Amino acid sequence: MVEMVLDDDTWYLIRETPGVGDFVGGAPNSRPVPMSQQEVDKVLGQADKDETEQPKLKIDFREGEAVKITEGPFENFSGVVEEVIPAKGLVKVVVTIFGRPTPVELEYWQIESI
Repeated sequence: MVEMVLDDDTWYLIRETPGVGDFVGGAPNSRPVPMSQQEVDKVLGQADKDETEQPKLKIDFREGEAVKITEGPFENFSGVVEEVIPAKGLVKVVVTIFGRPTPVELEYWQIESI
């Protein structure tokens, strides 16, 4: 794609550049038709950015909240939420294993509030 002011000189330059003129327009002597901004955005992958944005995940857990692990290797353990990472859908929970507090990263759906 080329953004330019189309006059006789610029059209001649584009048309006569080897390997470029073959892609432009239909008939040999016809001028190209400008693309709409929507077409340009689509080609550049910028069309409808708002529609293609990923939905944001809402995690209802807060730091310091007591939770119970419902799935995974730590199932039925209880712990306290240390950190919520909504961008990854993770919740860092501190559980007590062998008498020592251990942080464990879990998916938000693997825990429930107590």
